[in-house]
Amino acid sequence: MNLKHRTVVITGASGGIGRALALRCAEDGVNMVIHYSGRNVDSKRRADALLKKVRSIAMAKGSNSKVAAFPCDLTSRKQVSSFAEQVFDEFGSVDGLALLHGYSSAGLWKKHSGDYTEAEEESIWRTDVMGSKYCIFEFAPLIIKTVQGVRSQGVPVAGSVVLISSTPALGSIPEDRDGRSIGEAFSAAKTAIISVMRHAVVDYKPHVRVNIVAPGNVETGWALDLSEKEKRSAAEETPLGRWIKPEEAASVVAFLLSSDASAVNNQIIVVDGGYVTGR
Repeated sequence: MNLKHRTVVITGASGGIGRALALRCAEDGVNMVIHYSGRNVDSKRRADALLKKVRSIAMAKGSNSKVAAFPCDLTSRKQVSSFAEQVFDEFGSVDGLALLHGYSSAGLWKKHSGDYTEAEEESIWRTDVMGSKYCIFEFAPLIIKTVQGVRSQGVPVAGSVVLISSTPALGSIPEDRDGRSIGEAFSAAKTAIISVMRHAVVDYKPHVRVNIVAPGNVETGWALDLSEKEKRSAAEETPLGRWIKPEEAASVVAFLLSSDASAVNNQIIVVDGGYVTGR
């Protein structure tokens, strides 16, 4: 992937796919901003551990890439604005933005429609949807500023934003053993992400490409809520017959961030082992 020396901001970097992407970018010599929520001690601990790991990889590779970690509550437009300003002040450029954050809390995924509290619904929506919008609003102008500097040298390049959705947003609604749908609040938020992409494609053309990765059953934190039987059942739903590894989803995000995907725009790339077609 042609990402070396580019500056990429990764939100939700301490999570499964975000962490895998950060490690992949470290291997490729990418200048990297590791975002974490900063809401609790564990969030900072995981971000610090990732930062240490990324720097050790860069050192082993003999890379002089720059890496830093920043806390930010993405549900606050004011905090996101400050976050973007700090990043640009320190790095001087932003080429790519991987929006891999998402709200998570034990048991929420298994809830039925109408069973979510107002606070739970709001937390999911504000984190997944509004957080993504705020990041695009604040970082896209910085990507454009970076890209225009390169274009002035006669190089036809565009920056990249990658959003995260999910297969339920494409119609593969998960059901419990009684045939009732589950995860409706998450599906609604991830469906809205598609609209966020469509508008961003228009608003920031031709300087920024915007795409979505829609993972299926990826081995990340949410799977901890599932029993072994449920995990086996989920694996059997896909033609590949297995769960997707975070590294596999991250590799697609890395591709979309890179110049190898220079003509890919306004697309939803499904990474689910064939789950959508296999149902």
